[in-house]
Order: sequence, then C-alpha cells, then structure tokens
Amino acid sequence: MTGKTLSHYRVLEKLGGGGMGVVYKAEDTRLGRLVALKFLPAELTLDRQAVERFRREARAASALNHPNICTIHDIDEYEGQPFIVMELLEGETLKHRIGGQPLAAEQILDVGIPDRRRARGGAWQGHRPPRHQAGQHFHHPARPPQDPRFRAGQAPGRAPGGGGRAGLGHAHALGRALRPRLGLGTVAYMSPEQARGEQLDARSDLFSFGAVLYEMATGRMAFSGKTTAVIFEAILNRAPTPATRLNPDLAPELERVINKGLEKDREMRCQTAAELRGDLKRLKRDTESSRTVAAAVAPRRSRWGLVAAATLPLAVAGAAWLYLGRGPERFYISTHYYQTVTGEIDKEIEIFSLWSQTYPRDWTPRSNLAVRYNDTGQYDKGREKAAEAIRIDPTHPFPHNVLGYSYTGLHRYEEAKAVMEKAIAQKLDVMGTRTSLYQIAFVEGDAANMERHSGWARGKPDEYAMLGLEASAAAFFGSSKKPESCTVGPRIRPGAAI
Repeated sequence: MTGKTLSHYRVLEKLGGGGMGVVYKAEDTRLGRLVALKFLPAELTLDRQAVERFRREARAASALNHPNICTIHDIDEYEGQPFIVMELLEGETLKHRIGGQPLAAEQILDVGIPDRRRARGGAWQGHRPPRHQAGQHFHHPARPPQDPRFRAGQAPGRAPGGGGRAGLGHAHALGRALRPRLGLGTVAYMSPEQARGEQLDARSDLFSFGAVLYEMATGRMAFSGKTTAVIFEAILNRAPTPATRLNPDLAPELERVINKGLEKDREMRCQTAAELRGDLKRLKRDTESSRTVAAAVAPRRSRWGLVAAATLPLAVAGAAWLYLGRGPERFYISTHYYQTVTGEIDKEIEIFSLWSQTYPRDWTPRSNLAVRYNDTGQYDKGREKAAEAIRIDPTHPFPHNVLGYSYTGLHRYEEAKAVMEKAIAQKLDVMGTRTSLYQIAFVEGDAANMERHSGWARGKPDEYAMLGLEASAAAFFGSSKKPESCTVGPRIRPGAAI
C-alpha cells in the first residue's frame, strides 16, 4: 500500500494495525496536509456485516466535534477496501513514554488531569477517557498504545469517537454494535462487566482508565497473560499486585485513587470521570503544597540544623516513630520547624493533616495531630485521631498513651485508665502511660496505684518525669521533702509530640 495514490491521498508509510483496522500515514494532495487512513483488514472486506460496522463507525465518529476527539474528514473505498480519512496526530504514544518503567508522580498527574480548556464538555464531564494513537481508531477500552500522542507541554488530548457531550450515546451504541476482533492488548484493559458481556456505561471506561493509571504508576499492566482466557480470569477474579509494592516511591494516596478506579464492582468504583478527576486534582494540589512548604523551610536550614542538634536526644529516644522515609521526611522536618522554631501550632496542624492525607497508612501524623489537638484543648478531636492511629498500628505504644491523655483531658478517667491499663497488659506502656495513670490516681486519692506506677519508673532513664510528679504530690500534701534527683531534667508532658 505504501507509495500508492488512493483518490487524492498519497500513502507515505504504515503506522500500525489492530483488530479492526490497519492505519497508514498519507498526504492529502488537494489540501496539502497530512492525514491518517484507516483500512478495514483485507480478510474482513468480504464480510458484509463487518463492512457495514466499519461505515457505521465512521458516521458515528464524524457526528462528534470536540477538541478531545480526532476529526473524521472522509470515508472512501479503494479496490473494494473501505477506508476512513482522519486527522493525524504526531508525537509518541503513552505506551512508548512508559517504556516498562514507572512514570514520575508529576507526569502521571499531568497525563491524568487534562487541560481545563480541552476537558470542558468532553471526557472529563463524566464521559469517556481519551484514547488515540496517530491514525488509529478504537472504542473500547482505553489503553496506552492508543492513548493520545504527546505534544510538547501537553497531556494526551485527542480520541476519535470519544465521549463528547453530544456523542456519548453514539459511542456506546457503536461499541455494542461493533463487537470487533480484539487482540490481547485490548482485552487487558477491559472492565469486568465488559468481559462478562453485560450492559456498559461510563464506569466501564473508568476501569480502563484506572488500568492505564496503574501502568503509568508501575510500568506493568494491571492484568496480563498469554491467552484471552487467562486475562479475563484475572480481570474478573484477581486483584493486581499492589502498586506500591512494584513502585515503593508511589504515594499511597495515588495508589488509593488507582484502586478506586480498578474496583471490580462498578457500584464501588468511581461513578463519574469528574469524581476521578477531582481525586487527582486534590492529590496534585496537596503534592504541590507540600513542596511549597519544604521550599519555605529550606532557606533556614542552618538554623534548623541547630534545632535538630538540640532535639536529637529526644529524637533518638523516639526512634521507633522517627519516620525518615523519602516521602514523609519533608513533612517531619516541616512540622518540627513550626514546632521548635516558629511555634506556629496552626501551621504544624496543617502539615500533619496534609501528611495524613498523603500517607493514609502512616499512624505517625495522626498521633501527632492528636497531641496538638490535646495541646489546644480539643480533646475530642485528639481522641478521634489517636484512635485512628491505633487502628493503623495497634502495636505501637505512643498512640495508646495519647488516647489515654485525651480521655484524661475530657475527665473521662475510667476510659483513660481502661485504655492505658490495656496498653500495660500488652506491654505497650511507656513513661507517659505511667505518669498519666499516676496523675489520675492522685486525683482519685488512690495511694496504692500512685506507688505502683512510681515504683515501675524506678531506675528508668526518664525517671525524672515521675520524680517531678512525686515532688508535686509531696508538696501538695504538705511535705517539704524533695527527691534528690528531681533536678535531673524538665518534666515531660504526657503525650508530647514526636
């Protein structure tokens, strides 16, 4: 076919092929422009139904007019072979851009969130995600080889026969009518309901888009296999390998968005593309916000270095929760900057909240939020966040201590004692647990438990915290005796932030 002239189209090169067509790059000699010609496979030209479906495809696509939809210029025939003339888009495919390696989060979000001007009224208003490779025309489902070609500074943006406001009905009706021969590549991006042959709606496309997001995030297809049957079985019954296991640098919140798109039950999946787009935009905003905070802290690094050196002993004492992974580290530094340098608790709370949203499986920011809420007298909020931290990691002592302190602040002493005594029974108690229980025993006049908890503290490295309380209790009861070692250090408030 290359080198031939069909009507006024001179064929330049073959671009590729798929189950329902072969695509060539051509020159329109009348208008002096490059176009793409899509031919029905030769073996299907004798199938009257296939030819009619092919023409129906061209008519349906030509009825749509949107920046996210590839323009259909004409339909013609050469030596009994019908072909569609469509807009040619230059650039690299998304599959080529991925290249078997995860994309950076910024790239994933740039691709996943189209420019507002291109998205308005089209796929991102609850309709179909974009899909296209230069000259190729596919309907179901979205997949990287047919995703829009990249242009400089742009996310993918054109999809022939996609889902503009006027064309969604056409597109879905067309998808049901075509029943094309599908290669393994196309099958791997099908939704479960599509694999079962059920009625489809926009949520089916969101599953396909979730599969594309997964591939961008991991460099691997969500569902793969050597046969269609194996792939279908995986789509219907198996969850893909967790994205963060394949790409440890991936933000858990982005993994959550991807998993939401890949829900097998469409009732639990994203219900509209607008919802999915909102999730991605929030993640992009939060990511950019955290970078801004880190940049604001960076110019004061020398001052922070002195603060870090001064607080290092406390950090080492809390090494179990000193979380310095590449992701949370920037949040850790930012919160401690606001805590120890500027004293802006509201800023500290803001960063802890952002940390919680970005890393939903990390108990640390929630526990610290609880501490800050307790500090500001918001004990109910403190109780709620401490409980969340315990649900995430019930084996760490710190959240149990903070939860007990929240109940103490609410004067709910029985609940406070129950939480902390349970921690003691599980060998999760720390000095803060014992000092809190000592104070409750003091308020209740329970001398036996005061002695029990002060006895536990004897000889511990941070015993001075208990000695300070004992000195205060002795002064209250009128004794002038002070433990000799009570000057070792300052009293530590139970549940101090880490």
